[in-house]
Amino acid sequence: GRAWGGRGFGGRGVARRYQCASTASRDVLVDGVTLAFAGRELLRRSELRLVAGRRYALLGRNGVGKSTLLRRIATGSLPGFPQHLRVGYLAQERAAIDDERRSALEALVEGACARRRAALEEERDALDEEASAERICEIEAELAELGDGGAAGRARAALARVGFSEARMDAPAARLSGGWRMRVELAAALLEKADLLLLDEPTNHLDVRGALWLERFVASDPELAATTVVVVSHDRAFVEAVATDIVVFADQELKYFAGGLAAFEQREEERAVAHRHRLDARVRRETELRESAERARHAARHHKKGCNDNALRQAKQKLAKIDRVGLYREDGKRYKTHSLSCLDESGALLPDKVELGPRPAKEDRFDLPTPADLDAPCYVSLDGLDVGYDGLVLVERAVASLGPGSRVALVGDNGVGKSTLLKTIAGLLGAHDRLRMHPKLKIAYVRQDHAAALDAPPDQSAVDYLSTRFGVSHLETRAKLAKFGLAKQAKLPVRHLSGGQKARLSLAALTWESPHLILFDEPTNHLDMPALDSLADALAAYPGAVLVVSHNRAFLSAACDELWEIAHNALTVHAHADFDDLFAAYADRVLANGTGGLSGAAHNFQPDRSRLARRAEALDARSAKARAKAGANKKRHAAGAAANRAALI
Repeated sequence: GRAWGGRGFGGRGVARRYQCASTASRDVLVDGVTLAFAGRELLRRSELRLVAGRRYALLGRNGVGKSTLLRRIATGSLPGFPQHLRVGYLAQERAAIDDERRSALEALVEGACARRRAALEEERDALDEEASAERICEIEAELAELGDGGAAGRARAALARVGFSEARMDAPAARLSGGWRMRVELAAALLEKADLLLLDEPTNHLDVRGALWLERFVASDPELAATTVVVVSHDRAFVEAVATDIVVFADQELKYFAGGLAAFEQREEERAVAHRHRLDARVRRETELRESAERARHAARHHKKGCNDNALRQAKQKLAKIDRVGLYREDGKRYKTHSLSCLDESGALLPDKVELGPRPAKEDRFDLPTPADLDAPCYVSLDGLDVGYDGLVLVERAVASLGPGSRVALVGDNGVGKSTLLKTIAGLLGAHDRLRMHPKLKIAYVRQDHAAALDAPPDQSAVDYLSTRFGVSHLETRAKLAKFGLAKQAKLPVRHLSGGQKARLSLAALTWESPHLILFDEPTNHLDMPALDSLADALAAYPGAVLVVSHNRAFLSAACDELWEIAHNALTVHAHADFDDLFAAYADRVLANGTGGLSGAAHNFQPDRSRLARRAEALDARSAKARAKAGANKKRHAAGAAANRAALI
């Protein structure tokens, strides 16, 4: 359809786009934003406020509309959005490669360079020659640079900026992993000189090295210093390192917080404590007023001179005061119960009323099925297994085993063979003599793109999809969906489900037959932070075995107790130690070897390894700190008890 802002469609045509006074500003301020999708209202008269050069983390539950908001901004279909701003957009799901022979360099030249050239020509044709002579000269110079082979040179420089070597630039783009395809899209945003960069789940499909690289690039790259960045991510470590501001998408509005994720969570915790105190005070005060009114009413009715009307009136007034108990303003200022100072409710001095907080959302739920007992100490054994495909060996003579209760995190760089190892265990690459497993073992393999790979027709509902696939009743299917937090979305068409909801539907289908072993390849993609916490809890209670490939260190720390590392064509098993210590040692090795693409002649800055190491150590030791604190408290109490016993003696 037509983009908002054109002549007769919310604006005054090209003059508004290029010649209005607002083009001098790179800030975004849009009042009264209303957003709807599939007949459901996502935003209601909210304010979109972005300051140029700031980096925003957009937080919210799965399905609230985060991706929809970014997509509307990127396509120019959000009414009121400044049309002169150039927007770069990294979608949650990477576009497929049309031509498998085309290289990354050719894809960039034919895509981003062509779009940049078209945008410059459109801007030049819209400008007045006399009033904008200087700008026209700048446009002509850039068009000349893009012509006569200059586009390829700029594309090479942009790809080198994001860590591409000459060999990888000329390699077929279809062979690139998800992490390197993400870098191609970042290079496209650099070429188009975006004023606003929208990143929707950019860490999906990245390894730890790639996530650290992206984190450093977004936070410290000189070319992005003046660019406004909006990130949707559920990787806690990434958000903590990148975001300067937090935007919360909840209850059909956008709420802003100036500060990082840690400061935001601390403020939310303080607000929750204050809310509990206000709620306790409200309950106590209401109880006191009711009891006082009841005593006054009883005394008035049993007065020695007959019923006392004045005392009854006073008791009724005390009951009326109960409606005012619990009123407060978040900013602590005075308020009025009735305010006509402004017709707009947001400008009135009206208070809020402290209420009982919402119960934990059922959408957080994950309830994995309990497998049948195989009465065996080992499910899978790798006895010198060579892992690879098409004659290419990626891992040589791997030795490891999985049994009931195994919680294993598999780490390594992109392309070293993590997914290939999972496929080998799942039996997707044929039988292997060196791979031994229980004859009755049931395996569920959750691939990287399992949510996008759902084979459900777009208009089919989730309950119909599972009922048709497994030949069961709607009642049984609804019970299964409820265990995966999709009770309310059971009748929605699959095409209307968010990425996180599709991931839940896929997990419900893949674990339908109660597997003994679940192989997860990047399960954290598309799931929000509360959902990841619930999934980690479900895996902790799951009696079977779990092998997980993930870059999300917080999730791995909560779900796993053993680390497998693939490097230099070898599989190394790290066990018999605290998982946080194991992962911290692995992160140190990654940082010591560089974060990929950060060093070299193509870059003007070097990574601050000491800062990254300190941050990685602090993040990985978070849960260890809690345990250490608990241990210190226990020792202190024990010492106090011993001192008391000594004093008594």
